[in-house]
Amino acid sequence: MRRIIDGTRILVLAGLIVGATHATAGAQNQTCSEFAQFALGALQDSQVGSSAYMAGLLATQPAAPQFVEKIADKTFRKRAAYLLGVSGLKTSATECRFDGKVSARAVASPWGDRLDEDATIDCVERSKTGAFLRVKLAEGQFKLLNPARSFKFASSPENVLTPQDAVSRVLEIAPQLGIPSAETATDTAMARVVYAAASPTSPTAGATVRKAAEVMTLVGRKVAGLPVFDSGLTAAVDAQGRIARLNVRWPYFCVAPGLAQKVQALTLSKTQVVANVAERLGQDNACSSLEKLSAEVMWVRTNQVDGGPETQDDRDESETDPKGPFASEPCYVPALVVRATPNQPRAEGDGSISMGAPEYVIPLFKTAPAS
Repeated sequence: MRRIIDGTRILVLAGLIVGATHATAGAQNQTCSEFAQFALGALQDSQVGSSAYMAGLLATQPAAPQFVEKIADKTFRKRAAYLLGVSGLKTSATECRFDGKVSARAVASPWGDRLDEDATIDCVERSKTGAFLRVKLAEGQFKLLNPARSFKFASSPENVLTPQDAVSRVLEIAPQLGIPSAETATDTAMARVVYAAASPTSPTAGATVRKAAEVMTLVGRKVAGLPVFDSGLTAAVDAQGRIARLNVRWPYFCVAPGLAQKVQALTLSKTQVVANVAERLGQDNACSSLEKLSAEVMWVRTNQVDGGPETQDDRDESETDPKGPFASEPCYVPALVVRATPNQPRAEGDGSISMGAPEYVIPLFKTAPAS
């Protein structure tokens, strides 16, 4: 899997950073020696390649009950919305998809067969005041907007909260919203102030006025001390310390079956992983085009790992279901998340120019059991 990261992510990669090394010019689709050097440096002090380390991770048991189990309950959703200042939410038949069997399959959890037959997999609820709540069980998503707390330039006060204040407020309320404290990555939580500006209608009407509007807070997720890829929450905190907007993505956590029993045979060596990283970088990047590389072992859903199964929507009808330990999507496996920072703007396939850092998810296991 490859994607471009142009802004602040929910999770911040905290792996080792390796400076650029001397390299000769080359073309894409070639494995440049510098890519292997980058990868080797980033993994020098890691436990990648250790089957004992992987066995310990694969024995992980998540905290119970899980977040998805909580938001599947309508009473809990109502209570969580009320904590965020929202009441009177109503559902519409045109904005909800109800199907207990589909819900169980989409969530892919051991408790799926215990869901009520009217459990939602994708539902939008709205209030007369314009509040909005969306729940997607398959993604563990709980997304709420309270317009009554939105920043209004003419009437809202300047937001004097510090980023530390905002983080503290979000961490305080998160457990009440069903976020497991054991999975909250408090050590990497961060926030930044978001400003709004009003410009004069003419040069003589005065100067542009800028106000601190909100403090955007990001909190990641960890399971057994390992970051979870693409999982966490973002919250916009207003001047009164209230959450105006919240977007939680906290999918059901299960370890992919078929690995723990054969972990020694399936674990790739560090040398193999380095070679795979170098090869993957060579597919998209020319020699001498990278400034630095970061890498971190994270929990990643199997359908997001290079070599893992595609989603059913992306899979060609003629293709059969994937085999091996990656067959049971969308459970999690430890994988290597690599972020490659270019040393100059790059042209994307659509003709646009980007300084975004391509991000790759590299497998740490063979994709089929050893015979």
